[in-house]
Amino acid sequence: MLINKKILVCGSGPSLPGQLKNIDLSDFFVVRINFWEKINGYDNKCDAWAFYPYFQGDFKPYLEKAKHIWMPHYGFHDECKRITGITPSYTITKQETKKFHQLIGHKNPTSGAVVIYMATLLEPDVYIAGFDFSKGDKGYYWSDKKPSADGIEHHKQWFEEKWVNKQIETKQIFKLGTT
Repeated sequence: MLINKKILVCGSGPSLPGQLKNIDLSDFFVVRINFWEKINGYDNKCDAWAFYPYFQGDFKPYLEKAKHIWMPHYGFHDECKRITGITPSYTITKQETKKFHQLIGHKNPTSGAVVIYMATLLEPDVYIAGFDFSKGDKGYYWSDKKPSADGIEHHKQWFEEKWVNKQIETKQIFKLGTT
């Protein structure tokens, strides 16, 4: 996949609106993950949508906004095509999946962490926004619901946070608004 712009991977953490405030997204190839809601008064650009194929929800609103689909789950390329009618334009390989599991130290990362990793495998600079690793009182920017302890334990987000912070420290990725 040829991308000639900086890549911005947007998570759904409560920090997302603040990190996107006054940011012109025209310089970015924007990747959104799983559920995401429009933020009133903000650029809600979505060049690619990445998701777990068995999430509970209607795919149509996301597919209408995205020009591309990224599949961050090895082995789900055909399932993605079957359930959405669209062939993913970027899919993680088995080897890349195994390498990422080794890098972060566990075998069940979130879709968001995998998408960040996938973005780093491409040429452009990678920026992230809205990744809070389920810390704080809210799980998502559009909801007051607290993060699920089951999800946190299942994905072991502290491993992901450690890996992301190392990538930021070594300037492999950049946190939007802090460069």
